[in-house]
Amino acid sequence: RAERLIGVLWNGSEAARKAAGAPGRYWPLSLLNFVFVHNTLPTKTSSRSPSERWWNVTVPLRDRLERIRCWGSLAYLHVPKALRRKGDDHARRCVLVGHSDVTNGYLLLCLVRHWSVPYWSLCDLR
Repeated sequence: RAERLIGVLWNGSEAARKAAGAPGRYWPLSLLNFVFVHNTLPTKTSSRSPSERWWNVTVPLRDRLERIRCWGSLAYLHVPKALRRKGDDHARRCVLVGHSDVTNGYLLLCLVRHWSVPYWSLCDLR
């Protein structure tokens, strides 16, 4: 049973990563994202998701689906006024690489060419 679940999670995460055209080094992020989506959706045997059964809560399906976004899709990260100078962009172009476990936000990878290290940030949905 565990081997079957591992196969489902791996195949789903690889499909998302390859559909987005991401290199192989991003497999951990695509796997974490697919696990998040898998735990958010209801199962065949129950209308509740695995995370709802684990925490013994019930959340309407519509509210759960509002938060899910496509892995590898284009996103824009707002740059606070305190961090920009005159003439700077108000947003940075990013790629969605996951959902936050801590807050109601996303994990983003910035696509600025002159940055040598990928910039990770949580974008709040509120």
